[in-house]
Amino acid sequence: MWTYNRVWKQVNQACIDKREFRLAQICGLNLIVHAEELQELIEQYEHNGFFDELISLMEAGIGLERAHMAMFTELAILYTKYKPEKTMEHLKLFWSRINIPKVIRACEEAALHAEQVMLYIHYDEFDNAVLAMMEHSVDAWVCYMTRLKANSRNITLSSRLSSKLPISRSITRPLTSIS
Repeated sequence: MWTYNRVWKQVNQACIDKREFRLAQICGLNLIVHAEELQELIEQYEHNGFFDELISLMEAGIGLERAHMAMFTELAILYTKYKPEKTMEHLKLFWSRINIPKVIRACEEAALHAEQVMLYIHYDEFDNAVLAMMEHSVDAWVCYMTRLKANSRNITLSSRLSSKLPISRSITRPLTSIS
């Protein structure tokens, strides 16, 4: 197996050097299915500044039968760095197939707070979700409030969060009859 992977790496490197990304992707798909080869391949593409090509390779790779957790995790991290607008969609689809703590750290570094809170909730870290929400604008978090208040184990945090919430205008408006 070692010689097999070494050949794919050499051919992949030659294709990247010549900017033959279609051929490099074919080589890369044979490498990324081996978790131990993934990080080195990612570093190679990032070092050369080929972020879009790396993301394309990883997107193609997660469709493979031999796709593994590291591939989904690393694609999520790449999205946080280079295409933050795609991060939430990826996490909603594949949250159960990623290493959540690793992606939470990447979201925190990229200041993707909604994504970070969503991952905390999926990881049943409700208190950390509440703390993350309290550190950032509360207006963006109303959709998570009911679930977090019900599941947070720390009553003090829950009440502090509630005190920061703006009163909804729909609550303060008088009810009108529907005509």
